[in-house]
Amino acid sequence: MPELAVPIHFRNELAGRQDNIALIENLNTPVKTTLEHPTAFNSSPADALTSKQTLEFLPLDSYIATSCAVRQSDEQRAKLDLLSSTSHPIQIAQDAQQRLSVPTDGELGELRLRELEGRSQSDIDAELGRLRIREIKRRSQTDPELGIMQLRESERQPTSDIVVPPPPSPQLGSLLAQIGYFQSNNIFSGVDPTQGGLLSSGITLITTPKLGENTDLIAAIDGSLIRYIEQSESNYNQVRFRAGIRQRLSPQMFGEVGWINQQLFRSESGNRFLDENALRFVLRRRDRLTDRLRLDSLYELRLSDAEPETRSRIINSLLVSLSYNLQSNFLVGLDYQFALSDFTQRDREDQFHRLLGRLTYAASRNSQFNLQAGVTLGGSSDPNVNFDNLFLSVTYTVELGRF
Repeated sequence: MPELAVPIHFRNELAGRQDNIALIENLNTPVKTTLEHPTAFNSSPADALTSKQTLEFLPLDSYIATSCAVRQSDEQRAKLDLLSSTSHPIQIAQDAQQRLSVPTDGELGELRLRELEGRSQSDIDAELGRLRIREIKRRSQTDPELGIMQLRESERQPTSDIVVPPPPSPQLGSLLAQIGYFQSNNIFSGVDPTQGGLLSSGITLITTPKLGENTDLIAAIDGSLIRYIEQSESNYNQVRFRAGIRQRLSPQMFGEVGWINQQLFRSESGNRFLDENALRFVLRRRDRLTDRLRLDSLYELRLSDAEPETRSRIINSLLVSLSYNLQSNFLVGLDYQFALSDFTQRDREDQFHRLLGRLTYAASRNSQFNLQAGVTLGGSSDPNVNFDNLFLSVTYTVELGRF
C-alpha cells in the first residue's frame, strides 16, 4: 500500500484558521441623558402690595377746601360730580376711605387718592385740599435690589433604582465549517505519479479565551471526511485535537507552544491506521509594509510520536507569505514554504519546497472563498517517494456561529 501524503495546507490549515475570519463584536451601551426643564417666574415684593387695600394721601396744604368726584356706573343712569366745602373735613376723609374699602378689581387695579392739579386756589379746601381717586399704576415686576428672580428645576441626578443592562458577554469561540476540492498530478507523492482529485469536508470548534493582556489559550477540535474522486479505496476520516498557549512577544511577533493529536481512520472499515501526538513550537511575525501590503513569516518545530512508530519524526518548516489587499474583501498572496522531516525510528529524510499563489474573497462577514495553485518540488531518501507535483485547490469556509 503506498504511503498517503495529503498536502500540508490541508493538514495544517485549520491550525491557523482563526486568522482567516475576523471575529464580529457588537457592544450597545445605553447612553444616559439628563433632561433639564428650566422654568422662569418673575416675582417682586411689589406684587405683594397689590393684594392689600391701599389708600395714599399726597401732601396737603393747610385749611384748603375739599372736593370729591365720584363716578357711578351707567346702570344707575346717573353721573354725579360732587364738589362741596364743609366744616367737617375729617368726616369726608373717613367717608372716602369707607367707599374705597373694596376688594381690588382685576381690571382696574387698586385706587388711591391724589391731589388735583390745575384747580384754582379758591376751590381748594384749606384743611385737606382737593382729593381725587385714581388707579394705582402697576409697579414693574423687576425689583431694584434683587432684579428678576428665576426658579429653575434642579438637574436630575441618576437614581439607584435605574436598572442598567449588563455588558454583553465576550465572545470566546466559534464553530466553522469547510468544504474543499484538491487536484494534483501526483496525488499520492509516488515515484509513478497518479493524477487525481479529492473532496474534503470538515467542521471545527475553536475557542480562544484570554489568559492575560498578551496571552491567549487556543483549543480546537477538528473533524474531516476525505474522499478521493477515483481511488475510493483510499478514503479516510480525520479527527484532530489541538491545545496551546499563544503569547505576544512584541507588537509584530507571537510565540506559541501547543499539543496536537491526529487520528486517521479507514472510511470503510473504521480501523485506525495513524495515531500521532506532537508538540509544536511556533514563532510568527507580521510586518505591515504599506496600508495594503503585509509580510507574514512563520517558523515551526514539531516533535511527533506516532503509532505506528515508523511515522514518528521531527519536522522543521518555514513559511513566508506576502499578501496584498486589492479591496477590503479581496486579497491576493504569494507563499513560499520549506519543510524538512527527519524520521526518528527509521532511516528516512524528506524535504520539499512549495510555491503557490492564492486568492481570498470574503463573500460576507462570516464566509470566504480561497483559491490556491502552485508547484511542489522535493524528494526523500526513500526511493519510493517523490513530492514533485502541480496542484490546484478551492476551499469555502463559513462561520456557523459564536459562543
